[in-house]
Amino acid sequence: MSTQARASLEQMRSLAGATILQLTPANENTARNALMIASLLRRSGARAIIAGRDGKFADEYRLAGGEWLTLDHDSVNPFKLRSNAGRLEKIISRERVDIVHAYSASAAWSALAATEKLPVWLVTNLPETAPSPRSLRALYQTSLARGDHVIVHSSFTAAPMIERFDIPRERVTVVPNPIDAQLFDPASMRPERVLGLRKAWKIPEGDRIILVPGPIAASAGQSVLADAVRLIPVDLLRGITFVLLGDTRVGGKYVRALTKRIDAHGLAAKFRLPGRCPDWPAALAASDIVVMPVIEPQVFGRPIPESQAMARPVIASAIGILPENILAPPRMPDELRTGWLVRPGDPGALAAALRESLSLDLAAYRALAARARQFAEFMFSPQNVATSVLAIYSALLSGQR
Repeated sequence: MSTQARASLEQMRSLAGATILQLTPANENTARNALMIASLLRRSGARAIIAGRDGKFADEYRLAGGEWLTLDHDSVNPFKLRSNAGRLEKIISRERVDIVHAYSASAAWSALAATEKLPVWLVTNLPETAPSPRSLRALYQTSLARGDHVIVHSSFTAAPMIERFDIPRERVTVVPNPIDAQLFDPASMRPERVLGLRKAWKIPEGDRIILVPGPIAASAGQSVLADAVRLIPVDLLRGITFVLLGDTRVGGKYVRALTKRIDAHGLAAKFRLPGRCPDWPAALAASDIVVMPVIEPQVFGRPIPESQAMARPVIASAIGILPENILAPPRMPDELRTGWLVRPGDPGALAAALRESLSLDLAAYRALAARARQFAEFMFSPQNVATSVLAIYSALLSGQR
């Protein structure tokens, strides 16, 4: 038996017979993640209870035979939170809960009050962005730092809160946000969706597409890309079209300046600004390479994992959350890369990455694309993300923080 298989078996054994209560806010992505975690818990022999607002996810879980309790964790009203704490204390005692997992500040505050005198482990999730310092949510956010174990979605977004609340590093685990690997699966993409976009974007037949996700804004770095493309040899640009997605009606001054810059470089025929795209998976499937040349730190970097899930190599600025979502040197050897990281705001560095990616032969491109898909499935699929959370539960039940 492999080491990984043995660890998985031990994890399942430690969870068998345990009762885990998840407190979910009214957020679709969080609710779906909670459902996946609950499904894996039940397969491990654990009892999985979810407490949140009634709705389609509650109905879905109940129909599957799960236990869903009605409780609203989205309010910051102190009277509501105290009431929730009282209800939670009764639930935890009655159902003999071993672990409470609070996904929001309000839920964590109520859970802390409820478990103050109970032998229960508390797991919390730090948010990607902190609320206004003067808001009630900021006041309650301190409760998130007091979990027995704290889950963060990226080191970059969590660093300020970890420092602010002095959370011990050993109590923190990075678990990325999941993506729908089936939605972003090149094997399930219908060709007519891709062909429809190519036609709408007026892409010359046979051209490869380099896609740049929106928004179209100075912080997104499209002007850096225009300057970088000017540095690429003309023969390498033959058969290449750059598609810049994003609403061109917002930030009109920047859009006009960007268009003027592209024209000045003699590149107007190479660029398309089609506006927003309602079919993002098809846009990725239509592309060959995805570029995020941002010049300001990004809190949300979902286009990068989603692009890799669609088996598309990526080029991104080494800033904000983006480096955490790509395999590239120096973090990984060149033969394991899934894309390129470049200095933000550096046209020369971006041009070098573009030249290298465009120069790949078909075999090398396909190998890189396959690694990108494999990496995305491993890191960001809902099941693997949920498995990482179960490992935290298992460690707590074995007496580890």
